[in-house]
Amino acid sequence: MGFGPDAAASIDLAERIAEVTRASFADADPLPGLPRPDGAFENAEDVRADLAGGAGLWIARNADGRLVGSIRAIPKGPTTWGVGRLGVSPEALGTGLARRLVRALETDVAAAAGADRVVLDAVVERGNPPVYARLGYRTVRYLPNPDKPLSEVTMERLLDGPPEPAAHPYPTGTLPAGTALVDWFATGDGRVAAVLTTHRDRAVDEFAGLADRALRAGGTTLHLGTDAWVTSTGVDRSAADRWRELLAGHADSVDVDPVRGDLLTFGRTPAEIAPYLMPRTLVEPALALCRSFPRAPLRADGGR
Repeated sequence: MGFGPDAAASIDLAERIAEVTRASFADADPLPGLPRPDGAFENAEDVRADLAGGAGLWIARNADGRLVGSIRAIPKGPTTWGVGRLGVSPEALGTGLARRLVRALETDVAAAAGADRVVLDAVVERGNPPVYARLGYRTVRYLPNPDKPLSEVTMERLLDGPPEPAAHPYPTGTLPAGTALVDWFATGDGRVAAVLTTHRDRAVDEFAGLADRALRAGGTTLHLGTDAWVTSTGVDRSAADRWRELLAGHADSVDVDPVRGDLLTFGRTPAEIAPYLMPRTLVEPALALCRSFPRAPLRADGGR
């Protein structure tokens, strides 16, 4: 593994990095139906452009000397670096290589570049944030990105101590009171339930009361994720009502309860429920705050 642009001087190496990245991103989403990530279209020109722009590069080779992984990072300020693109060959998945690449990046930017933090943007619907949370990264903000169909968060890890796994979902405390929330649950009878409520108090985190909402969904449940209706013009008091109407068009049943939250049930898998798969396709101001999937390979898409 190496730090700096010199390692990508050759066109052949840039092409191999792009090849490994494309393979890493191909068919790697936790649910079918999501748009293909930008990493699946990586090419050598992308790699060389990043390096020409000042990105750092770390690469890993197997015992035969063949490149099997790489990660790039971009300086974001005097003491901050941002993870760009991480790709690991399918043959190296499950070996801990992706984790070692991330740790090498963190160590080198701290020692060679004087960085005190590393940041990254992660796509929620692809299940990336909980993976990075296990490496010590915390969600610090939700990104509105009105021109994108998927939701992104910014995560960071401070480099002033050893990495500690972070809680996920990690509340940011940035949602205003009045924000409409939808919590998704898998129920014990094989159905999916959505509980629609309103965020009452900004002083209370956006995931407070999750246990009560799980009881509303049926008690024995698995939390699948949480969405929020956030507008750029402030709190929209009618958002919950409008969101309920839109969700009802996809649900099998609706039980309105202004005290405990509205309960909507779906007799389909999560991948078959469009408002869960990509909430922004139903409501443009919606953000997927978190998603829970079986543990997935570590990947980074540079926020794309």
